[in-house]
Amino acid sequence: MNELIEKIGIDKLAHLGVGGLLCACITLVMILQDAEMIRAGNLWRAAVSPLAGTIAVMMFEFFKEYIIDKEFDWKDFWFTLAGCALVFAATGIGVLFHLLSN
Repeated sequence: MNELIEKIGIDKLAHLGVGGLLCACITLVMILQDAEMIRAGNLWRAAVSPLAGTIAVMMFEFFKEYIIDKEFDWKDFWFTLAGCALVFAATGIGVLFHLLSN
């Protein structure tokens, strides 16, 4: 495990984790806000909820890389968005479980 962390780098893994955390928080807010629609059977809204989190994280990361850092690092940008991909996968699994249980 330490070899994997050394190979990828702690900075990239931090971008992955923080990007996923921010996207998950925004996605959770979106799903809770649309809970009535989801209960009514509009599961597509739950499935696309991570899109709002992904757009917000993309904007945050772009401004962070462009304004705060001295030079733009595309690897940091893509690792941050990869955290959002994990949220999409988790949301998709949740929607699938809901469909299978009903």
